[in-house]
Amino acid sequence: LSAKLDSSYEVGFYYGYAADNMTKVPVGRTSSRDFALQLTSLSYETDYVFKAYISNGKNEICSNIERFRTEKESYMYLIEKEKRVSYRKTEFDIELLTNVAYEVIIPDDVDWISYYDVVSRFYMVVQGNTSPQPRSCELVFNSLYHNSKQVFKLYQEGYDVNSDDLVISREGEVLLDHTPTPFTISVAGKVEFDVRIPSSVDWLTVTRHGRECVFSPSRNQTYDPRRCNVSFVRKSDNHSISLLVIQTGPVPTN
Repeated sequence: LSAKLDSSYEVGFYYGYAADNMTKVPVGRTSSRDFALQLTSLSYETDYVFKAYISNGKNEICSNIERFRTEKESYMYLIEKEKRVSYRKTEFDIELLTNVAYEVIIPDDVDWISYYDVVSRFYMVVQGNTSPQPRSCELVFNSLYHNSKQVFKLYQEGYDVNSDDLVISREGEVLLDHTPTPFTISVAGKVEFDVRIPSSVDWLTVTRHGRECVFSPSRNQTYDPRRCNVSFVRKSDNHSISLLVIQTGPVPTN
């Protein structure tokens, strides 16, 4: 269109429900061949027609009429927005009702929360708190393409120092790469405990520093993953918690 008018001109759009009843919305004056307009007062799930125009004040040229349909009204809502849990390992689920694409943001320094999701339900795993200090975290459900978000607040109480509960800082699985990288598991309170590694496992050792247990794997030089079930055993009654350590093999190179 711009080739037919002078170098500076007014640009804009007409839009409406029908070609014979459209509203004119100027964008401004420009010499650019590209211009755009964001309409914020449209109805949801509605058909519209529009055309672009340019004008030099005397003549106006319009594009062909085109059509578009607005999307459904977006929504995002957490059924539950806050939860308090004990110092023990806890699992629960939360439900998010939404019709938009989103991401879940957990702070980088929070390693005691994990989750997996099925459709709009999130199954949360909160590891045991071995410190007497309570801790908290905010999980943000952030819309990718809309200006909306939901925040879930989680509070976990500190370990009861008068308890004889056997609580470790990580239950379930620990996944390692093939390198000899140590990791630490702490044990809460004053309860007496043993750490047991099967005698058949020669690639994983543990060194105790008070209530912290430092595990040292050797380098996995095979291409197969290997597994070890580590047991934390309370001495008073042999109650135990198992931790599965999985070390992957190196990635094959051609």
